[in-house]
Amino acid sequence: MLSFTKLQTKVGFIRLQTKLGFTRLQTKLGFTSLQTKLGFTSLQTKLGFTRLQNMLGFTRLQTKLGFTRLQTKLGFTRLQTKLGFTRLQTKLGFTRLQTKLGFTRLQTKLGFTRLQTKLGFTRLQTKLGFTRLQTKLGFTRLQTKLGFTRLQDQAGLH
Repeated sequence: MLSFTKLQTKVGFIRLQTKLGFTRLQTKLGFTSLQTKLGFTSLQTKLGFTRLQNMLGFTRLQTKLGFTRLQTKLGFTRLQTKLGFTRLQTKLGFTRLQTKLGFTRLQTKLGFTRLQTKLGFTRLQTKLGFTRLQTKLGFTRLQTKLGFTRLQDQAGLH
């Protein structure tokens, strides 16, 4: 009886795959060897994305596909669940993350103080508007930020 390797050499990989079927071939060769033979794209087509993710693990899959293609495959929400908010922020950058999440959800995630640090006071004021900003900061801290004259102007007291 021929060993599997000799059989593969004799028959050729494609015919062997046809004969055995993908699952039995995977069992015989092992995942790594199969990936080498088929190539990543073909393997992805055969296994489907979910099974491939289970086989490789998330980190190795990310390395293979690249972040953008992975985001396309998983969708933003599932990617956020997988990576966690901090790593996602690192990957996407603050601006793209803000676009994806929207300002309100971003505020919920980061908290007001960290959001203020990221955006800067002026951009935060533009986003929230004077009234909501006053509610968040309180009158005294708002006065410190704006200065008395600008505070008067904003409040419409000038």
